[in-house]
Amino acid sequence: MSKKAATTEQGITYIQLDRTEKFQSYKDLFLEAQRILSGLRKLGLQPQDRVVFQIESY
Repeated sequence: MSKKAATTEQGITYIQLDRTEKFQSYKDLFLEAQRILSGLRKLGLQPQDRVVFQIESY
């Protein structure tokens, strides 16, 4: 994990439809990406496989 990803002070602020803000640290984003990757690998996906993400907006 990079030094920047290890900190919880830096990250991304998402602006919701109702204009409230939701903060996600780089560390949490990195850990979530690892969980998603692990799930995709368990489904049999390999590097260079293509996937389409359909994400519900809420």
